[in-house]
Amino acid sequence: MDTNKPTNHAPKPSELRHEVRDITVRPILVSGIALLLIVGVSLFLMRGLFNFFENNATQTESRPTSIMAERPAQPPEPRLQTTPVPARKQILDRESILLNSYGWVDQRAGLVHIPIQQAMELLAKRGLPARREDSMQKAEGNVQEPGSGKREKDSVSAEESQGR
Repeated sequence: MDTNKPTNHAPKPSELRHEVRDITVRPILVSGIALLLIVGVSLFLMRGLFNFFENNATQTESRPTSIMAERPAQPPEPRLQTTPVPARKQILDRESILLNSYGWVDQRAGLVHIPIQQAMELLAKRGLPARREDSMQKAEGNVQEPGSGKREKDSVSAEESQGR
């Protein structure tokens, strides 16, 4: 008879049992208890260490080290702004005053500044300053496009050759 063939026979509840050779409970319990003891002893020792450090810190004077004693009152330049919003407001106020007032830019040269609104109105009324016609022609005459001189010579020489 072949023992590898499945049978339709279901085990009865009285036949169900656990395997006793797979695991023993005693080493697992001993390991768990040992782990709990190690954790408890560690907590107790750490609490004692923290208490020692706390008592030691309160008993000794906390003097600054020599580096701390020599430290300057403020760090070197450039420093970060401690109050950026009020500083920005001050800058905007100064710019607003400058843009909306009259004043000298260069008194010797007779250069002044006027309020921005009035400057825009004057610019709209008078228009932008433009170059004079003769200065524009001079500027155009001095500026040549790349290769344009050679083409003019070629076209002049071609006309001369046709005219002969």
